[in-house]
Amino acid sequence: MNTEDRLEQLELRVAWLDETVDALDKTVAQLNKIIQLQQDELRYLYQKIKEQQQNGLDVPDHEKPPHY
Repeated sequence: MNTEDRLEQLELRVAWLDETVDALDKTVAQLNKIIQLQQDELRYLYQKIKEQQQNGLDVPDHEKPPHY
């Protein structure tokens, strides 16, 4: 393998790595948005539970639902 062939192989490899890094970066950004949304939803649910407990509407932990 001569120098030009090796250089071409390295250039191809670098191009592939750049594409892979870009794809992974997009995936991480999407996952970050999903995590942020889930954290917001969890905060909302915790707040609702806290409000219900303050209003005396909490449900006993181990009570079976009426359909059982």
